Amino acid sequence: RREGGAPVAMPGREEPAGAALHVRVISARDIKVSRVRIARLFATVEACGATFRSTCRVSTPSPVWDEAGVVPLSDDWEGRRARVVVWDRTLCGSRPVRLGRRDVPLVNLRANGGAKWMELNLVTRGGEGKGTTRDAGTVRVAMEVRTSAAGRDGSDGGVEPGDETVDETVASPAADRVAASTSSSFASS
Repeated sequence: RREGGAPVAMPGREEPAGAALHVRVISARDIKVSRVRIARLFATVEACGATFRSTCRVSTPSPVWDEAGVVPLSDDWEGRRARVVVWDRTLCGSRPVRLGRRDVPLVNLRANGGAKWMELNLVTRGGEGKGTTRDAGTVRVAMEVRTSAAGRDGSDGGVEPGDETVDETVASPAADRVAASTSSSFASS
């Protein structure tokens, strides 16, 4: 468990009995990092009080993680959001600094509808005036909500090659190439 007692989703754990968010954090680019110190970037996907966390990548504003995990969801997941965040762990033992975030409504991820590959533009607070945001880079992720109803029709409810859909509102040609090249590895998670 992380601070505050919320569960942390771990790669390789059993799938929760109810609904679960299957995530793959692929990469980020153009993350705004300090030029005077070494960046130690990691990504999180938070939903319904649980979090998946990637490993740290050092010294690059464009890290590649390609890591998958499962985030258990509450019964009211359809009214919730998944928050994708890129962090910088500046020094050992210090608190991480949030560099950018993007929220994705879980209802946009059809239950058992296949993986949705997205290239999300991250934002952070700041800029000119109160309540403004500024660009913080881009992160590539794939997400799928799977429910315990998956498999009742004889299928395993998993992601099969060719099942993936792309979110038209945030997709790019680069995201399509990544989806095509990593769909088989996501299917095995």
